[in-house]
Amino acid sequence: MDRPDRVSRVTPPKTTMLNTQALHPPIHHANGTLPGPSPAAEAANPRVAVVWTVGPTWLVAVLTVLHLPPLACCVSQACLANLGAVGARSKLRFGVLEAQQRPSPSRSCHVCHDDTPTPAHAKRTHARAWNETEGKKETKGKRREGEREREEEEEGKNMALAWTHAMRMAAGASTKPTHRGQRRRRREATRACAKLAKDADFDTQVFEKEAVDFAGSKEYIVRGGRNVFSNVKDAWKNIKTVGVIGWGSQAPAQSQNIRDTLQEIGMEDQVKVMIGLRPGSKSAAEAEKAGFDPENGTLGEVFDVIKQSDLVILLISDAAQATLYPKILEAMKPGATLGLSHGFLLGVMQSEGAAFREDINVVLVAPKGMGPSVRRLYEQGREVNGAGINASFAVHQDVTGDATDVALGWSVALGSPFTFKTTLESEYKSDIYGERCILLGAVHGMVEGLFRRYVRQGMSEEDAFKHSAESITGRVSKTISTKGMLGVYNMLDDAGKEEFMRAYCASLKPAMDICYECYEEVASCNEIRSVVMHGARLERFPMGKIDGTRMWQVGKEVRATRKEEDIPLNPFTAGVYVATMMATILTLREKGHSYSEICNESVIEAVDSLNPYMHARGVAFMVDNCSTTARLGSRKWAPRFDYNLEQQAYVAIDEGSGIDEEIKQAFLDDPVHQALAACADLRPSVDISVSASGSENAGSVRPELVAS
Repeated sequence: MDRPDRVSRVTPPKTTMLNTQALHPPIHHANGTLPGPSPAAEAANPRVAVVWTVGPTWLVAVLTVLHLPPLACCVSQACLANLGAVGARSKLRFGVLEAQQRPSPSRSCHVCHDDTPTPAHAKRTHARAWNETEGKKETKGKRREGEREREEEEEGKNMALAWTHAMRMAAGASTKPTHRGQRRRRREATRACAKLAKDADFDTQVFEKEAVDFAGSKEYIVRGGRNVFSNVKDAWKNIKTVGVIGWGSQAPAQSQNIRDTLQEIGMEDQVKVMIGLRPGSKSAAEAEKAGFDPENGTLGEVFDVIKQSDLVILLISDAAQATLYPKILEAMKPGATLGLSHGFLLGVMQSEGAAFREDINVVLVAPKGMGPSVRRLYEQGREVNGAGINASFAVHQDVTGDATDVALGWSVALGSPFTFKTTLESEYKSDIYGERCILLGAVHGMVEGLFRRYVRQGMSEEDAFKHSAESITGRVSKTISTKGMLGVYNMLDDAGKEEFMRAYCASLKPAMDICYECYEEVASCNEIRSVVMHGARLERFPMGKIDGTRMWQVGKEVRATRKEEDIPLNPFTAGVYVATMMATILTLREKGHSYSEICNESVIEAVDSLNPYMHARGVAFMVDNCSTTARLGSRKWAPRFDYNLEQQAYVAIDEGSGIDEEIKQAFLDDPVHQALAACADLRPSVDISVSASGSENAGSVRPELVAS
């Protein structure tokens, strides 16, 4: 039984439409009018007017003058507690006015206008409204902070709507909203889209900036290639020493690419590239093999190199950065530039309440591929201009006024075909998330599950491997690289399209369930803390092998006799893979990432950088040539994707689930296909070529993986 002095918790409706009929039915007169009730009825059940507000707009839901308009109704005083709960939980404010003459506000309760109220009465009977009106428990600052948080939460949703709206306009489809709430969201989405385009802009004094239309959103890029290497001279006119700290996945590739670029444009005597490592370490010996020598001053101790460098490119492991960043920042000279290839450090510092020094630049250049592919495509670019790995860049802090050009010069020197703008925060969220999803973790878990499924269905182990891993890393990846995800679907015959779509429809939601969880773990810094903690116990619990199972042993035999033209395009495998790729994309889009970042982090990096390494020598050759953060994440999340697809998608298919026409049409009409087409136009004409054995033509691979 409801108590009048207690406010019930009621889940608010999704819209501000108030079902007043349910609250209290109106009193209808026989002649169809709505006269006021008798004085006795009025005294027993007084009518009230409820005024709802959303932000600055006042929406009158119920009017209680005696001559009520057709949509008006009567609301009983007994309903106010539940009504107050609805209003409070919806973040809406309400006031109440009696139809009869109101007592003086100074003598009455501001909520129900009781003639002789007490503070206890108001706080007990109208607790939530009292907090809003009389109590004023929250300060203006807290209210504004809450509003800002809600606005930021809505921004990602609004951006997704803006993209879809722009795409529908381009296709000539109707964009007329069907609900007033849609019109409001449409306006907000348009503003969010415009803000995103503005944020994607940047100023450069050295490089030529080019506008590109990504599915109705204008973004800006800088094209690379050997023909613009000479611009690095102007971009780095104040850079005399580049210190590359570390020797993991990215450092061997980036240091050698920069050194070779400087030599090609005749700047090797003007800018020195130094490697900073612990003396006597195994990595120091590997750096010496690559031509960096303590005798000529190109190899030194970490902090000595940092103190000398005008551009410090910090490429040690993320876990090491989390531990050493205070000493690293302290060692840098004023006016120097801290260069990151991952926004991970910002996430760590935010979680610790720390900030970068105010007298240094902080920039990011993040190649969209692991180090060996960055090096391998740079080498191929000697024969085919423009070959390389795309990169994003960000300027987090600019104290010298030239940080943008320093960052763009760095990206061009690496051989990036095109460079697009991001932020440190957006980069670390999309990058850490992407590694755990379609780039590494999801594809690993997926192919293992598909292999088991096909064997259970009666395929030989060799055929099961071909129809799972080989199909994805072969024909599916190569088709997506040049023709997008729709290209895979369009290659199939009618029966193949039906099988593809059944697999796609059944797999999308289970995959997106894990994608959403993963993104929120990254955004909340839980995943960052997990990496740091795991790094602390790596010496005791090192990462184990991931290619020792029967499947990957069969894979070695298949690769030994492989004929590329005989690799099958399995429609079921393609449907599962594309659904998981689409789930990765949809999550990023709903979280407010730009299309340039979405396409590179979810698609291009997968098919042009990573899958070719699995195709060449198996899953470990792909995963374990990446950073420690990526390797840890892949091992953690691959089983999650395997489990969800096995337990939900495949079971649904085996039980006869059909094609969901709504999901199918959403895939076919999604604007990401247009964005991928724009990326394909910017794509270099060369495919990465990775040898099946040895260290030649494989980039700067880890020495322990050379024999794999």
